Amino acid sequence: NVRRLLQNYRSGFLQLVYYYGQRQHDTKKALKILHFMDEHLPDKVIPNTYPQLYLQIASLYAQYGDSTMARNYMEHALENGRDTGDPMIKARVAGYWTDLFGNTQQALSILTPLVESGQTNAYVSYELSRIYLMQKDIAQADHWIGELAKQAPNAQETRQLQLQLRALQADTTR
Repeated sequence: NVRRLLQNYRSGFLQLVYYYGQRQHDTKKALKILHFMDEHLPDKVIPNTYPQLYLQIASLYAQYGDSTMARNYMEHALENGRDTGDPMIKARVAGYWTDLFGNTQQALSILTPLVESGQTNAYVSYELSRIYLMQKDIAQADHWIGELAKQAPNAQETRQLQLQLRALQADTTR
């Protein structure tokens, strides 16, 4: 019951953050509310059990200018039994490392063990495709986009990555 109550309080704080940050465009107040939430409902006392909430809070901190707190939330997103075995969750966490910080090495450190253990799915293939495109590694990007095309042939994301790969290939042949 206490855990649920804290989740409700955290949810209320996040609604305030969205209100001030998105509707009022007061990013300083939104950041102040995030810090207040962390001060008064520290995760160390009763940890949040939802990795998606960690990603959401990390994204808000990054958006409102506190990259230190964003990194802190990212580093703890897969701790304390937060769906740590779910490849989709791990792929999302890896994607956030890439999107928020451009840290493809951290993302690869999350995704590579999934590949090695045969836990590849469309989410993992998508994130690997994006990473290798960012690194301009045409061979790896081609491989993972091919895997993604097998898993999600009609997905818009697959087509977008294929176009990006073609553009990268064209750039390197010039």
